[in-house]
Amino acid sequence: MMSTFEASQTAYFWHKNQRYGDHPYLTHLAEVAAMVDRMNAGVVAINVAYLHDILEDTAIPLSELQDKFSDEVVKAVQALTKVDGELYSDYIKKVRRNPIARRVKIADTLCNLTHSVVESNKRRIHRYTTQLQLLTNALGDDTP
Repeated sequence: MMSTFEASQTAYFWHKNQRYGDHPYLTHLAEVAAMVDRMNAGVVAINVAYLHDILEDTAIPLSELQDKFSDEVVKAVQALTKVDGELYSDYIKKVRRNPIARRVKIADTLCNLTHSVVESNKRRIHRYTTQLQLLTNALGDDTP
């Protein structure tokens, strides 16, 4: 059975000096992983939760992810990675097309929204509420 140990340790190593507000960034990764676990999304999705920002926010080579993790994990992490110049609408469509990435992004957005509410950050509350609607709307297509 696949474990989440390798994903959590890889994420902790690459994000170790980063911050999420007043907390180590690792706190955010663990919160997203816990949310995904509560969604009963499975071990693959929990691994993706730990790794969801790693390509976007660290210098980890893609080849290291490919060597350590399944193709399913790597593809979901890549779907969650917003690349320079990518339109936000295209990014959301990309995330929506990958069921694992979509669940992880919903969990990530819920965690970010919760922190924004606690901080009374109206701009971020609006941003994450809108993002949550785009990720969870019941349309059959990928139109955000």
